[in-house]
Amino acid sequence: NELNGEKIDIIKYSDDPCEYVTQALSPAKVVSVEMDGERSCKVTVTPDADDKEEDKEEKEVDGTTSLIVPKKENGKIVEVEYTKDLKEDLLMRDFTINALALEIVNNETILFDYFGGVEDLTNGIIRATENPKERLETDALRILRAIRFSIIKGYKIEEETKKQMFLLKDGLLTTSKERITDELYKILTSGKPIRKQFLYFKEIIGVIFPELIPWFNFNQNNNHHEHDVYEHMLYVVDYCDTTNFEIKLAALLHDIGKPRAYTEDELGRGHFYGHPEDSYDICYKMLREQLRLPNKS
Repeated sequence: NELNGEKIDIIKYSDDPCEYVTQALSPAKVVSVEMDGERSCKVTVTPDADDKEEDKEEKEVDGTTSLIVPKKENGKIVEVEYTKDLKEDLLMRDFTINALALEIVNNETILFDYFGGVEDLTNGIIRATENPKERLETDALRILRAIRFSIIKGYKIEEETKKQMFLLKDGLLTTSKERITDELYKILTSGKPIRKQFLYFKEIIGVIFPELIPWFNFNQNNNHHEHDVYEHMLYVVDYCDTTNFEIKLAALLHDIGKPRAYTEDELGRGHFYGHPEDSYDICYKMLREQLRLPNKS
């Protein structure tokens, strides 16, 4: 589905017993809804016009009657609540641009936009839905997701959302490393430059990758190097003309051992003898423990 030229995920809302269907259904008439357990249902829809001939029959898709609203302690979900109210469902979405829904009745659609998502989509704004603190506390990964959307879409992050991203950054310490790696993968394979956002949000990047903190503002004291180590690495990433994850990640980390190897000569010039070996040692541990990458990577 598209809105203002942007592809978006749409919740299809129905008045049937399963009040809304969170699966990504294509626009199709809902034929029937059957309860399938206490909190789920099966929805039968007519086939799409572009379906292959052999697939043109009524199909069943799983739906849900309620949204899980998590309550957390120390970053872990300890309790969930359920709601059948669409507005409450959309309130739990990360950003206003993702908190949109369509009601489909007889092939006619009604857009539900309780939180100004269309306006933010039009203006290129990333804004946490209604209460930035609550939205980001619910799932700290949304902090990285906001950075990713800003990089890929070129959108600006709304000020209060940005403020809470910095204040709540430590929530990433209890976020699954695999989920963090997945966000990093999407960023590095997007084909978009990362330097501007990775510089601005370096305090957040430092939470998920503490190995990078020694880079920040590290003056190389050498005429051959104009930037500090961190910004130098980001320039290398952006000038690396590929969307291959392994190559981009190698570009990001290739000088990670420089601060450890730093020495100065009698003239005060910086040198980094042995930094490739130091970089290898740091990366090997980081890739396995921080990023949880498989051995083949």
